[in-house]
Amino acid sequence: MVERKPVTVVVSTHGAAEGAQLPANGVVVVMRTDGDRTKCLEVPLRLVSSDGDRGLYAGIFYPFRAAAYDGKLSFGDEVYDINFDVKRLVASSPVAPVASLPVGTTEEPDAFTLPTDVGPVALLGLAVAFWSVIGLVMLRRRSPRAAIA
Repeated sequence: MVERKPVTVVVSTHGAAEGAQLPANGVVVVMRTDGDRTKCLEVPLRLVSSDGDRGLYAGIFYPFRAAAYDGKLSFGDEVYDINFDVKRLVASSPVAPVASLPVGTTEEPDAFTLPTDVGPVALLGLAVAFWSVIGLVMLRRRSPRAAIA
C-alpha cells in the first residue's frame, strides 16, 4: 500500500429549524475521483463544535491521490451532494485534536480501471493491439513445429 497523507474533512452546517438538535454524527461517502467512479470510501464525521443551530463536523479522509472527490454527505435521513478538491485545500488551524476524530476507510483504488472518458477509437486501438499480440504469440508457437517437419 502506498503511504497516503490524511486530510481532515470539515463540514459546516446549520439546523433546518430554529432550535433543532444537530445530529452527533454524519458520514461522507466518496464515490468519484476526478469524475471517474471509484471504490466507495466512507468518512465518518463527528460534531466537533456547535453554536445554536450551527455545527462543525470533522473526520479524517485518506485520499487515493491529490484529486477532486465527489460523493454524498449524510446526516441521519438528510442526504446532500458534496465535492472537494484535495489539490486546492488550504492548511488551517485544527478544528479538533486529530486523535479524537473518526478515521475513514483507507482502501486503495482498484489496481486497473479504465477511465470513462476513453473514446471509442482508443478502445478499438486497444482491442486491435491486444489481438495482434495474441496473433504473434500463436504464430511463434507454430513456427518451430513447421521447421521440424
